[in-house]
Amino acid sequence: AENLLHSGKIIQREFDEALNELGEKQKSDLESPKGFTGNTRLYLDDSIVNLLEKAKLLEKVCHNYEVLIERKFIDRIKSEISDYEKDQETKSWLQTAEKRLSEGFSNGKYIGISVEERQSFEESKIQENIDVDVVTELLQLAPQNEAYIWIDDRSVNSHSNSSQIPIITVTDILKTLFLNGELTKEEYFKSLNRLRSGNFRYIPLTTEEILHHLSEAKIISQKVVETEDLSILRRYTAACLLDEHQLQKPPTDKPGPNIFGEIKFVLEMTGVVPEAMVEVWKETEDLNQAEILTDWLFDNLFIGKYGVRRLLPPKANEGDGTYEMGLDFGELLTKALVMHNKVKFDGESKTRRQQYFDWLNRRLIIPRLKSDPNVGKVAARVLENIFNG
Repeated sequence: AENLLHSGKIIQREFDEALNELGEKQKSDLESPKGFTGNTRLYLDDSIVNLLEKAKLLEKVCHNYEVLIERKFIDRIKSEISDYEKDQETKSWLQTAEKRLSEGFSNGKYIGISVEERQSFEESKIQENIDVDVVTELLQLAPQNEAYIWIDDRSVNSHSNSSQIPIITVTDILKTLFLNGELTKEEYFKSLNRLRSGNFRYIPLTTEEILHHLSEAKIISQKVVETEDLSILRRYTAACLLDEHQLQKPPTDKPGPNIFGEIKFVLEMTGVVPEAMVEVWKETEDLNQAEILTDWLFDNLFIGKYGVRRLLPPKANEGDGTYEMGLDFGELLTKALVMHNKVKFDGESKTRRQQYFDWLNRRLIIPRLKSDPNVGKVAARVLENIFNG
């Protein structure tokens, strides 16, 4: 501090104010050591940094001298700044939500709901938990016309309704906004991916969504350059299907309205990717591009019944997986029936269906049949059942 004063970096008033901020012991800590000059390199620990900040000298010191501080202290400061900024964002969001609710109640956009008095049995089960309290009140609503209960809870969402009032989730809300034109397709798909990036379980993919995100990716050096959205789809799919302990698998441990658990999500995930792969071959004019895009889908999103065997009920998970692999073959082949066998793009000698079958043979069928010929027999039975109705 004295060096700053004597070198003209601060004025006497700033020097006096700095000393007034400190106690006697801290004043002595600020005294210049013997031989201290303006060119001296300063090594500061966290206590000295805090001391200089308290004396309102830190900025001046850093500006006029070469200051060295421990990396762990800098990292801690960055972490504290990040936490503070997040707290401010949360505070701002809460203030905005409070204002919106207040205005909504004032102009009649929102109305309060009344709940009948709880029975003593239910009351004894509530342990001063606000979340449980709110959900319990919502589920006790009397039947009303054009009313919905919006709750995002996997246990509650296993019920389709409460007292004849439909129970919906945030994905239902987003889909309704999209269908009503309040959200564009891009906004709708972005919103779903924001939920997925926050690990919101379980949001199935759709063929249209996969194709939308795939269409936004570039192809460089014969490979798809993965966008952030494609990365989210890939990582979310893997996270959901690898986390078998969280997924509610049939038969569920406890009796309830949904005896099949969340197996619908698993089956939907195995079906949409083959559909997307066929659509790519059907709609992409450039043959090389069609193969590159389908390669990405096959390598990153394709799962199949074989890949989710461990998530199926015990009786459906018997055997060595040959049957499930045969089902996958049959599905991948039959999906191609949507492609007209005479459709060709300019300059191509084969139809798109034939080219898709060629690709499928190279990537999956031939390599698998070499290791297990029985898969072909199962696939043949699947095809036979389809064509025979």
